[in-house]
Amino acid sequence: DYASSIKIARTVRADEQAIKQVPSWTNKSKLVGLFGKWQTDPYVAPKAKNGIVPAVNERGHVDLWTPAHLPRGCVHLPYPRVCLAAKKAGVHYRSAMCGFEQRGPRSVPVFRGIVVCAEHAAEVQRIFDQ
Repeated sequence: DYASSIKIARTVRADEQAIKQVPSWTNKSKLVGLFGKWQTDPYVAPKAKNGIVPAVNERGHVDLWTPAHLPRGCVHLPYPRVCLAAKKAGVHYRSAMCGFEQRGPRSVPVFRGIVVCAEHAAEVQRIFDQ
C-alpha cells in the first residue's frame, strides 16, 4: 500500500494497478492495494525554496522515515527543544516526525528535533549550543 511504500523511500507509479487487494489491519471491511517493487520508483524528496522547509505530510511536519525523506537543501537537527533556538533566530522550521510508538491501544507519533534549511543550520546550532 501507499503508506508502506513511502516508509521504504519508494512511491507507487500513478498508472499502476495493485497486484492484490487485502483487508486493512485497522478496518477489515476496507481493502488495501498491494504493489510490487517493480511498480514503484525511488522517492524524491521535495526541495526547500526561499528558506522555507516544505511540509511533507498533511499536518505540516516532515516525515523522516529514512535519510532519503529529508527534503533537499535541508538539515535535520535531532535535539530536544532545538525549536526554541530556531524561533530565536527567526528561522523557518518544521518538526521532524521519525516514526510511531505504542502507548496503550494507540499509536502516537514520535518527534525528534526539527528540519531547517541548510543555510540556517549553523546559526540555529550556534544558538542552541549557547
